[in-house]
Amino acid sequence: MQLAVHAEPVVPRRTSNLCRGLLVPGEPFAVRETDVDRVVALTCLLRETPTLSEADCVRLKRTYVDARNDLAQLVPPGMMPPMAPGTANFPPGTTDPREALRPIDNDLAAMVSIAEQGVAHYFAAGIRPAPYYHRRILIILRKAKRWDIEADYAAAFHRHAGDAWSLEREHKARSLIARATGQPVPVAPPAPEVPALPPGAIAMVWQLVELLRKVQPPTAAEAEALRHARELRHSPGDDEKGEARDFAEASVLPFGLFPREDLAAIVQLIAGGINRLLDDGAMPPPQPMYAAADLLKRGGEFQCEAALCTELARVLGRLETNHRRGLEHRAALAGKRASRASSSC
Repeated sequence: MQLAVHAEPVVPRRTSNLCRGLLVPGEPFAVRETDVDRVVALTCLLRETPTLSEADCVRLKRTYVDARNDLAQLVPPGMMPPMAPGTANFPPGTTDPREALRPIDNDLAAMVSIAEQGVAHYFAAGIRPAPYYHRRILIILRKAKRWDIEADYAAAFHRHAGDAWSLEREHKARSLIARATGQPVPVAPPAPEVPALPPGAIAMVWQLVELLRKVQPPTAAEAEALRHARELRHSPGDDEKGEARDFAEASVLPFGLFPREDLAAIVQLIAGGINRLLDDGAMPPPQPMYAAADLLKRGGEFQCEAALCTELARVLGRLETNHRRGLEHRAALAGKRASRASSSC
């Protein structure tokens, strides 16, 4: 029996005020040459620096996590240790990071500054940089019609991050260059091979969906109470420090050591994150959720993808809004793909 999933309609993303103020129909987006030069320098760094192996990432991450734990011991109670570089500094009380980023979405200088910090942090700590800021750089360069800079940067970033979206942007940019100069349009790169999803792994996803439907997620206040209760249960010591290190490693796992093609292992990571949320009030890492959705999409399991994203969005909805909206958007798109697939049969 198939489960019916009612996905909400897709709400198109609004254009920021900054974007509306700078874009003029028929004219390229305005960028400063000094900022473009910084993109070129970052491209050269990514192109010339050897990529890190998985073993290198593990070694660097362990050193970094141990250092973060030692730093946390020095932070006064009630204060948070400094954030890792490579992300925007959100003001206290931010509930929707996407809305907070809108004022700088089209600021090339701001995006390059964050991207530079993320790349440096990747080579020092083995944690791959968040792709959002690098993708915004590509979008801004496309608006400015700097297609050559965009193509080179997309190829350099894909070399380290394995970002398929950047690879598509590179091909599109080179196609625009070819059309503008009257040259043959380059052949598109081959599409990634669609993984054969094991039936047992798909059954695990449906089982997780059924379990999520029975979950009553905590509110933000309830989650805070659970975290406080957990702190009271554990006294400071080496065991707690080791446990904190293991949890920190699990939090950064998706950026480096992540079973991207193993759906069953990803489902187990999601279930573990939800269990930790219910037991200790800890926010589950969202990367496994998106990875499972990507695998289900590539495997053609659109209805399963829609059901999983819908339930995960419901569970996260009482804690924050950013990932809830992202998962709801994916559920809506997957629901449309499922409808088209069923109507074509």
